[in-house]
Amino acid sequence: MHNFLLRASKYLLQPAFNSFNKALHQPDVEQERLKTKIIQRLTHTRYGQSLGITKDSPWSAIPVVSYDDFFPG
Repeated sequence: MHNFLLRASKYLLQPAFNSFNKALHQPDVEQERLKTKIIQRLTHTRYGQSLGITKDSPWSAIPVVSYDDFFPG
């Protein structure tokens, strides 16, 4: 039973491991993929829309802000 669980775990986790391993060896590619994903999600938020963010916006179009910028004390 123990062997079965180990093999099943390996089978189920292999895609995640492969993805993680690929990202480890190509961090610049993974970083660009994540930036694109973040920008695409931001286009569907009120904050992103208030900034005029579109799916083609560059990363630099997103301002660096702090928590206090959203909720001044």
